[in-house]
Amino acid sequence: MDATRLSSCGGNLQPLKYVIVNDKQLLVKVFDTLSWAVYLPNYYPINDEMPQAYIILLLYKHGRTPIHDASIASMSISMVAYDEGVGSCILASVDREKLRAVFNVPERFDVVLVVALGIQQKNHWWNLFRMKP
Repeated sequence: MDATRLSSCGGNLQPLKYVIVNDKQLLVKVFDTLSWAVYLPNYYPINDEMPQAYIILLLYKHGRTPIHDASIASMSISMVAYDEGVGSCILASVDREKLRAVFNVPERFDVVLVVALGIQQKNHWWNLFRMKP
């Protein structure tokens, strides 16, 4: 979480709050609120690809820098995760109302993004598209 704490934010207002999810039962509930690889027909993560944790980004509704701060924070999370050998996926295709209900998110916050974290797949199809050094 230091990655987000040290990230820039508009006016240093710190409008984000985070929900860290690593409980097995809650992982399933969060997973059910997400849409995966919406541009890939018939894609659905298999068991080996299931996230081991999520970070849900909540944005204070009356902040002055709406999605910018959440974007910066989620990218910081992903970059640190990569450096630590952890795979990540930033998801905006979220059933926000369902996720809000699971965690009783107060109305003063919007559910903005979810960062899924898990074991990186070394021999996965997307590695075909990586640029060679």
